[in-house]
Amino acid sequence: MVPTAPMEANVLRRNLTALLLITVLIAACGDDDDVLRTTAPLPQSFNSSAAGFSFDYPAAWNEIPGLTVETQVGDVNTIDFVGVGNLDQTSGNLIGASVQADRITISIPQDEERAFLVAQFDPVMAQVAEAAQGTLTGSSDVTVAGHSARTYFIDSPVRGQDLTNRLTAFVIGDVLYKIQCQAPVQDFTPTERGCNLIQQSFTP
Repeated sequence: MVPTAPMEANVLRRNLTALLLITVLIAACGDDDDVLRTTAPLPQSFNSSAAGFSFDYPAAWNEIPGLTVETQVGDVNTIDFVGVGNLDQTSGNLIGASVQADRITISIPQDEERAFLVAQFDPVMAQVAEAAQGTLTGSSDVTVAGHSARTYFIDSPVRGQDLTNRLTAFVIGDVLYKIQCQAPVQDFTPTERGCNLIQQSFTP
C-alpha cells in the first residue's frame, strides 16, 4: 500500500497528469550495422549537476539546448530536464530522448515503488494518450538502476508525424524520473537502441 492519504493521492495524480501532458515528446535512434559495431564511436555521457543523475547516449546524438518543461508548483517540482538526440528538419520534433527528474512530496520505500507507479501512472496514461490524439498501445514492468519501473507506449501524431513514444517512469525515494523516447512509427524498433542505452547506463 502506497503511504498516501486519499486527498494527497488525488492531488498528486492531478499534478502528474498535468506534468505528463506538458512533457516534450521525443525519440531514439541507433545504428543497425553489426559489422561496424566494434568500431563505432564511444557513447557520450550526460551528468546532471542539478539532480545528480548520469547516463550515456549514442555518439550520433546531441544535447539539444533550449528544451524546457514547466515546473510544477505543489506536489511535483522539476529538478532537471535534458533532451538528447537530433531535431527532425521537417517537423521540428526531437528524435531522441528526454530525461526528467521531479521532486514529489512523499518518499517511497523501495518495496512499494511498483505499487506507487501502478496507482499513480496507470490511471492517467490512457488520458494522456487521448489528450495527444493517440493510442496507449501497451505497458510493462521493467527495471532501471535496480529499481522497479513502468514503461508505457503511445502512438500519436505530433506536428504532422506519426510517432511512437515510450515513457519509462520510476521513483527513487522522493524523486520521480521519466525517460521518454520517440521516433516515427516505422523507424521506432531500430531506434530503441539509444533509449535502451540510456536506461541501462542510468545512474541516480
